[in-house]
Amino acid sequence: MAKLSRHRTKVLERQARAAERMITLPERFEKVPIISWYPGHMLKAQREMKAKLKIVDVVIELVDARIPYTSLNPQFDPIFQNKPRIVLLNKSLLSESSETKKWIDYYRKQGRTVLAIDAVKKRNMDKVLPLIRRAMSKLKTKEFRLSTRCMIIGIPNVGKSTFINRMASKNIAKTGAKPGLTRSQQWVKLADDVELLDTPGVLFPRIQTKADELNLSLTAGIRDELVGEQLTAEYLIYRLREQGIIDRLKGLSMENTEGLREEEVLRKFARLRGFIEIGDQEDMHKASVTLLNMFRESKIGSLSLNHVDEMLEMERFMAEKKAKKELERLEDLAIKAEFRRKKEEAAKELEALEELAIKTESIRKQEEQNEQI
Repeated sequence: MAKLSRHRTKVLERQARAAERMITLPERFEKVPIISWYPGHMLKAQREMKAKLKIVDVVIELVDARIPYTSLNPQFDPIFQNKPRIVLLNKSLLSESSETKKWIDYYRKQGRTVLAIDAVKKRNMDKVLPLIRRAMSKLKTKEFRLSTRCMIIGIPNVGKSTFINRMASKNIAKTGAKPGLTRSQQWVKLADDVELLDTPGVLFPRIQTKADELNLSLTAGIRDELVGEQLTAEYLIYRLREQGIIDRLKGLSMENTEGLREEEVLRKFARLRGFIEIGDQEDMHKASVTLLNMFRESKIGSLSLNHVDEMLEMERFMAEKKAKKELERLEDLAIKAEFRRKKEEAAKELEALEELAIKTESIRKQEEQNEQI
């Protein structure tokens, strides 16, 4: 194989680092096994979605703008691929605006209809109905419909219930900070010409990476007790320090936390907050819960956990890795083919030599017989 240029090697190394940040975390996080959380009601909900798909015109997928890659359920693609689909990046006021714009561009380049909203603060909520009507106007159907029927989908706790209540201008769907509150489907009228089918949050059966798991836990996409409040809080500290913004937590800075493990920083945070138990021990549970609530209530500012640039680098890296693997496979096939060719040639030469030996032996015997005569 040809040697890679120095520039190309650096590019691949950069892509590998970006891919590693997206896929793997430091060992202290990776050593904790990835949890499995796919309750039976989620499987049931997914089956019910498929059953109702025939009477649905438009699909609205809500994702968390802080984790627009992690919260986009890949299981939905094959199910809803033949339906007009609108992706809404909810909780966009909790994410970094510059990063959210990049994600909008990223998904639009994939041909998706996408809009950043915030159901709590009512940001861009007035733009949703026009998007639905536009999607319906492009839909070719012979059936006459008095109203457009939409289905809203998404993983747990991306804000579907709050979104529905805002759109309907009344409290219809049950809301809360914990995932899994919606357990059944219900039709909601959003306008004279638009109906919406509410569905329970459905997570993917298998979480692929520890980073995905912790991103879901941090944004309350999975229950706190499954991953653990302290591990999730330490992950938040890791992300804040990685981006150089740990000083958003009063009393902490990059300087006074340098060289400390995340657990030690959390202890420092507990002491600053006065979370001390009997025996002068830090109340790590209270510190963890407080820190997580601060993040979820946007008391430490906006923060994006998925970054487009890293995603693009990861995609390029994975494409390069796949291409390299395919090249190795083809080279292996070529080597095997060449081996078989040489083996066949050697077999033919051996056969020719055997025939020559037989002929030579026959001639020798004939000469011997002639001499005897």
